[in-house]
Amino acid sequence: MKYYPLFVHNGLSLKPTLAWLAILSTLPLSVSATDADSPEYTDTIELQDSYVRPDYVEIERLRDTKEIIVIPKEEIQERGNRTISDVLKSVPGISVDTTGQGDIDIRGQGSETAQRNLQVLLDGASITTLSNHPYSTNYDVVPIEQIERIEIIPGGGSVLYGSGTAGGIINITTNLRGLKDPKSSVLAEWNSDGYRLNGSIGSKMGEKFSFLGTATKLDRDLYYKDTYRNSEYYSAGLRWDLMPNQSLLLRASHLSEESQYIKTLTANKIKQYDKDYVPPDKTVTVGVDSDGHLIKKNISGYLTGDRDIDSYNLSYQNDLTEQLHFISDVFYTDGFYTNNANWEQRVDQKSQGAKLKFDIGYWDDSNILLGFDYSKQDASISYIGSYKKDSAGKYYGVPYNFSYEKDVKALYALNSLKWDKYIFTQGLRREQAKWSFDKGGTVTGAGTSNRWNTAAELSAAYLYRDTGRVYARMNAATHCLMACKLAIKRL
Repeated sequence: MKYYPLFVHNGLSLKPTLAWLAILSTLPLSVSATDADSPEYTDTIELQDSYVRPDYVEIERLRDTKEIIVIPKEEIQERGNRTISDVLKSVPGISVDTTGQGDIDIRGQGSETAQRNLQVLLDGASITTLSNHPYSTNYDVVPIEQIERIEIIPGGGSVLYGSGTAGGIINITTNLRGLKDPKSSVLAEWNSDGYRLNGSIGSKMGEKFSFLGTATKLDRDLYYKDTYRNSEYYSAGLRWDLMPNQSLLLRASHLSEESQYIKTLTANKIKQYDKDYVPPDKTVTVGVDSDGHLIKKNISGYLTGDRDIDSYNLSYQNDLTEQLHFISDVFYTDGFYTNNANWEQRVDQKSQGAKLKFDIGYWDDSNILLGFDYSKQDASISYIGSYKKDSAGKYYGVPYNFSYEKDVKALYALNSLKWDKYIFTQGLRREQAKWSFDKGGTVTGAGTSNRWNTAAELSAAYLYRDTGRVYARMNAATHCLMACKLAIKRL
């Protein structure tokens, strides 16, 4: 018996590198020009009857009892979206900051709350950062040409995804996730807002190997005058089908980006200047000379940001039997971000982890999902936080050093029992989160926190047929979702 989801929302500087020249010289070129004044993607995404089957068993288990918005590649291409932010802006209930930082807010939580309660995944691995000082996560980390689909779970899924997901989950799937049909292509597009170039080289090597390499360059003007984001992105993936029921997939990517943007703007300024607003220059202290005098410098009122991110993923899948499947993902990300909010500041971020899952089937289309999650995130920042005078009246800089670390280990189980037209799910997650911080330099202090979080879920759904079509309805009286989070602080 086949079941369908309760909620389904479909429809949703110019220097060419050697890599670019190599790709463009080996592939046929198709060029298109678009009108910058063409309508934005503001159409309401309508409910459809079809569902794009996900590559993730977690989403497969949630789709019966949760609202899942699916934006497939075809819709993204038809609408002419240029970035992930463009795609997300089109979804009702989701707002994306237009100033340049790309903060995402689902259902009006507010930017600060959203940063704490939203988890964004790239090919199943979290890219949500640990520290947002001065790093504010910009989720436009993958060129739009590499996106296969985006799945959004507005209600979150604490049992399967853990703490920090109460505000929602956004899962971005790239063409490197499956590598089932790698293709070669090239694209060049330009308009009054900038240009983008994309090239891919894909091939199947016999029956067991598939390869895909991509390169993308984006130069794009943002909404306000003289604001922009320029980036280069390179990725490669190799799939090895060891046996008909086993596959190994290795993916790697590199992103370099520079940007200039406006963080905040008052309503009066927007009304007065709209797109033509230019922030006034500001005077900042950039250091101390040999005589102990402060060095002042006038800089632009715009904020600037540079970013580099390297990511590596290894996935292994084994269909042990028709009813028993093992899935594992190992990931590692390393990068930095700088901005000039308070002169030059740089934060280094690193994350690594693994997800192990056993999917056990029984009866007709019922399943138990058992999983183990491990992740470790590190962030550090060093800068001159203030300037003081010594006994001789000379200024000196006060160094600030901060380091943060978060380790998470979790076990969870989710049972999906399907009987006739009814679906019942029961889930439990036990998670240990260890936080630590250390302040060096003149400002000193350190601390640790060991917390246990528990999430439980109980839900039921009923599906019925009418006039030859499949409909889905959930009775609120039979649906109970508990997100019980118990924090136990160990000294």
